[in-house]
Amino acid sequence: MDRELGTEGIAEFKALEFRDIAALHFGPGLAIRNNWGLWSGSALQRRLRARGFAHPDDMSEALLKSYWLRLHGYPQRLREQAGWSRGYWRAYRVYDRRRGSRLVCIRVRPDPFGPDELPDYKAPRYELRCVQRVNACEAMWTQPVGTSPRTPPDVLEECATSG
Repeated sequence: MDRELGTEGIAEFKALEFRDIAALHFGPGLAIRNNWGLWSGSALQRRLRARGFAHPDDMSEALLKSYWLRLHGYPQRLREQAGWSRGYWRAYRVYDRRRGSRLVCIRVRPDPFGPDELPDYKAPRYELRCVQRVNACEAMWTQPVGTSPRTPPDVLEECATSG
């Protein structure tokens, strides 16, 4: 990544806030997926799959997050990122098999990162990942293990306005 970005690009990337990495999905993330062979079975894709990553989107996101973390001296937590990726796609596979059911929740390992912050080292070992179809909207969220599966009001509101 250092070679690709050059000195100026590295400085710009390092200046980003961690929460801004998600916004790189279609720019640098797309370039990584296409140019580094994450869709086509490259050696890098095979290594990331062997670590447990399930989808090229998650692979490019993990590469970007790991690079940012490395530049800032944090551990990269690839194992945890891969566990989250597997759980995310597993929830969708279960949901696809149960299309007649409107709500599906499964127990998975949590995302090692919150939506806006650095790694959460005190995160619970597991969480429920839930998928539900509301009208034409498909929503996914997480909630603590041991709670009754319930669609959060903001998800219902968002689906009502988008559907």
